[in-house]
Amino acid sequence: MLEALLVKPVDQLLLIERELRTQGWWDEVEPSAEALSSVEPFSVDTLDFEQWLQWIFLPRMKMILEQDLPLPNASGIQEMAEMVISTIRKNDLHDGYIRLIVTRGVGGLGLSPYRCETASIICIASTISLYPDQYYQDGLELVTCGTRRPAPGALSPQVKSLNYLNNVMAKAESIRQARWKG
Repeated sequence: MLEALLVKPVDQLLLIERELRTQGWWDEVEPSAEALSSVEPFSVDTLDFEQWLQWIFLPRMKMILEQDLPLPNASGIQEMAEMVISTIRKNDLHDGYIRLIVTRGVGGLGLSPYRCETASIICIASTISLYPDQYYQDGLELVTCGTRRPAPGALSPQVKSLNYLNNVMAKAESIRQARWKG
């Protein structure tokens, strides 16, 4: 299906822009220069995928076409987009949450990203569950937790990691203090 659409690259770029606008994902305010200068694939550490499309991919592709440069011969965008669309369909999501996790890939123990041939992408889908209406009407009881966040010198706040241990510990502490199960 997608192969049939690959007629003219400029038309495809316009279709992407139109779809971003139709879905309400087109931003009027440009992200910070720091967010745009990410060196991570798809700027996963600083931008949402649709922001990356709007502020990195579309301008770069338009520049390539305007300067009559050769198109890239490989890209992971189609694979990632198909994964997200497939996950949305399989989970019948209409108003939900998608999280893409990029790992170093399958390989032996250790921290080195060079021990794995290719990265792995995990796509998680879920519905968005808000607090019960009672909390919006009656309010919430607040507690102060003794659990501290990691110091910025130990773990940069700019790093998007899966280390949520301090958050889990703080949540367990707040549940014990407030007898709240949320």
